[in-house]
Amino acid sequence: MQEEIALSVVGLIREDPAGRLFSLKSRYKGNADARLLYLQGRYYLGRRPDSSFQKAEALFQQAIEADPRCAPAYSGLADYYVCLGFWGFLPPKDAWAKARALAERAKELDPTFAEAELSLAKCALYSELDWSQAEQRFIRVLELDPSYSMGHFGYAILLIQQRRFEAALLEFRCA
Repeated sequence: MQEEIALSVVGLIREDPAGRLFSLKSRYKGNADARLLYLQGRYYLGRRPDSSFQKAEALFQQAIEADPRCAPAYSGLADYYVCLGFWGFLPPKDAWAKARALAERAKELDPTFAEAELSLAKCALYSELDWSQAEQRFIRVLELDPSYSMGHFGYAILLIQQRRFEAALLEFRCA
């Protein structure tokens, strides 16, 4: 019912203040328990870097056990490994290889899931230092979901590394 109400509102508005069309992005509609576990995992992952990491991992794993086709849970687990590599809790090469495999699995399950594409963009940016591939992936994230703030934020980080400061500022504002 919440999604129906949201879609009705979007149908009335259709544009954000900057004039961009809202996305009617893909939404996971599977097991409600898996969705709740995934959302709880995101909460704990967002409290980084502390002992919440292990709680996040366990919740993402439980979501996958509840529904092995839950793309968001695979993407959440991929981001967990991106964080472990980024913060040095695991050797980056190992962590990001796991992250890539999990994000690819999420993308197989839902090719239009922007979050999975964002996980792959982070892998390209941090693991491979492949700015060209990372930029292509960030652009794809924003094609899939123009209002995804983390997509804009990640893209801004890449633009800063490329010394494209004006473009980065615009992405930060969108985020």
